[in-house]
Amino acid sequence: TAIERSLAILSRLGAVVVSDMSADDALKQVEEGELDLCLTAEPSYDTLFKAYLIGVDPFQVAFPAGHRFESQNSVQLQDLDDERYVNRVLCEFPRYYQAQTGEELSDDEDDDGPHSISNEVVAQVVIQQGYGVAIIPESLIVYQSLKRRALVRPSIYRKIMLVSRADSRMNEILKSTGDAHLESSS
Repeated sequence: TAIERSLAILSRLGAVVVSDMSADDALKQVEEGELDLCLTAEPSYDTLFKAYLIGVDPFQVAFPAGHRFESQNSVQLQDLDDERYVNRVLCEFPRYYQAQTGEELSDDEDDDGPHSISNEVVAQVVIQQGYGVAIIPESLIVYQSLKRRALVRPSIYRKIMLVSRADSRMNEILKSTGDAHLESSS
């Protein structure tokens, strides 16, 4: 996974301290010099930052067992038009959709379910109980009873990036790790 790959890269640099926080908070702390690096999945970064691609994480559709999607190999975005949708408030999908297609998702509240949830566990329970479906990243650990299928037409993915300040000494250190898969995105 991207987290395992990041930790492997970072372990070669010395001591690593892991904290869980929002991407906005992590980027702010990197900007202010409180953190050397952060691992995040934003579609783009300010020129203040240098971002290194760690992994690609396709989006999928999560749904309860017995749902009509279970018999399909994949789900097209338009197939979600007739579904009640569980809005995962912190999901990056709308921003990635816009960045990769140049279009904005329609914000038609009448077609969506009433659910707007920031806690992933609560969102999964709501899906599991049949209250709707959701778009999730492939890397998200889900309850065993939830089913998932690849989202296609369009296939949208998020980029997992290791981010530092553009003027940070960490950039030279990261380049010197010899990790052939570490690519600069900026």
